[in-house]
Amino acid sequence: MHAGTLKPEDLDQELLDKTFTELNQGAKDGWGKDWDKLKKDGDAIVTEIQNNLYYFSAAKCYQELLDFNSMLVDEDGKIRSFTDFRRKVMALHETYNVKYLPAEYQTAKRSSQAAKQWQKFVADADLFPNLEYRTVGDERVRDEHEKLEGVIKPINDKFWDSHYPPNGWRCRCSVRQSDATPTKGVPKVTVERGFENNVGKSGMVFNPEGHPYFAMDKEQLDKLKKKKPADE
Repeated sequence: MHAGTLKPEDLDQELLDKTFTELNQGAKDGWGKDWDKLKKDGDAIVTEIQNNLYYFSAAKCYQELLDFNSMLVDEDGKIRSFTDFRRKVMALHETYNVKYLPAEYQTAKRSSQAAKQWQKFVADADLFPNLEYRTVGDERVRDEHEKLEGVIKPINDKFWDSHYPPNGWRCRCSVRQSDATPTKGVPKVTVERGFENNVGKSGMVFNPEGHPYFAMDKEQLDKLKKKKPADE
């Protein structure tokens, strides 16, 4: 990048692949031992999760390189020395890949686990037609999530299209099967932007409509959409 032979829009395949490998491992850890078999068999949800994670990884890679590229020039409009540029890049690397990536891994893991559970909920809907929202119940539970504690809705209720966990970064909420009477009404809560989704239905871990990594030129975004993970 400092030599001018790499532009943000070119992406960097090694950086992209390393990011995807980490997130894909999170999804695999969350799903469990049959992940590889389902992937090989072309399971729809597993395929959608992987495609979404690769799309997200490409978008993240682009934003990283864009930020790195902006550091080539100093406050006086002069090209930074390689040493100074590298120092700036490595500081931002800490933010993207030491601070953010673990949270993204946990989101992929929890989302994959929730997606697998959703498949079971659907399969058992004749015995347990309703689902109940549950929090961990400790002092770390977010106020917005605490309002949802004990909400019971039929599995086909639209409530689960936007409130199915995870509902935020490092969300620990869960859902359990129930044959109890559904609760009336829905508490007014704000689901964290980018998490208004049911990953069990969509296979979408990171919502392009809500995550800042996807805030880019439409043409560039369309190019990223076409990228697919290579077969392992």
